[in-house]
Amino acid sequence: MNPKRTALLAAAALTVLGACGSDKSAAPGTASGATAVATATPTANAGGLGGTAVQLGGDPCALLTIPEMEAALGNGVEQGGFGDDLPGRCTYSKGGDVGAGVVLITLQDPLECNAVLKALASDSLGGTNAVRVDVGDGGLYLTGGQVVFTIHGGCVAVGGSKGGVNVGKEMLVTWASAIAGRVA
Repeated sequence: MNPKRTALLAAAALTVLGACGSDKSAAPGTASGATAVATATPTANAGGLGGTAVQLGGDPCALLTIPEMEAALGNGVEQGGFGDDLPGRCTYSKGGDVGAGVVLITLQDPLECNAVLKALASDSLGGTNAVRVDVGDGGLYLTGGQVVFTIHGGCVAVGGSKGGVNVGKEMLVTWASAIAGRVA
């Protein structure tokens, strides 16, 4: 695939990770313990997607540390730089420049999570741009540059790029594993 098109697709995938969210009063990137917990009752099985998901609550900005992100992006990672964070998503960028490097962490909506649960329950991911990864209760590496995994009935997505190029699968799985260990 054309590298320019790949970078554009990665940017599009990162843009649609979900709605933004963070508590600006919390210390960014401190991972001060397990702060995301299942707080809602299970949602209905919308549209027959399979599975029943819950919305995870808490501060997604507390799920990765700055040093963990800097391992892939280099020094100078700070919270923000990708517009206002709305509930459920936290963004980080390298020096405020998402083109230089960006990380997005999303506590996914239950409807999106139901689709992930369905994909994980299927015998085959043929025809998709996903591969299974051993994270949380089950996860998918999406070739668009993110890992989405289930934990405690909800889903978390993490994605990132540096200089317009997606961070590799190994780093995304490392980040996702760290996040999974911090979700209560």
